[in-house]
Amino acid sequence: MPLPLLKPTNEKLPLASQPLLINYANPGLAPFLLAEGLSSMETLLTNIQGLLKGALDSARSHTEQSRLEKTELKLQLERERDARYTLQRQLSTELQATVWIQRRLKKEKKAKRKLQEELELQILHRCTVIPEKEINQQKTPAAQENKPPL
Repeated sequence: MPLPLLKPTNEKLPLASQPLLINYANPGLAPFLLAEGLSSMETLLTNIQGLLKGALDSARSHTEQSRLEKTELKLQLERERDARYTLQRQLSTELQATVWIQRRLKKEKKAKRKLQEELELQILHRCTVIPEKEINQQKTPAAQENKPPL
């Protein structure tokens, strides 16, 4: 006579007319205890049912733990994405500031170079013009001495 191997955990296998004696001090061992008057096949099926119940509880526990771990990993991934986005935004801002500073530095260097060139031209001009004026001024008093007074 074929007997079903899986039954819902809240149902008991139909046993013979004799009830299963349970040790109430440790109910977890109840399916594994040999009961009085049960055939060895019924005892075996009761033990299998207990094992299946334990496996089902373990699978449920593992599934719940996996679900919690998956949820935590998703939250961690979201936090890391937010952090990466924030860092990318900061990097972009810093790069823009660097570009702006480099442009300004280039303009200032160009202005400094232009001022330096103008200064060098003025120095060169003064070096050439001032001695000529001095020479002219020196010649002028001598020429004025030779001229008769008016």
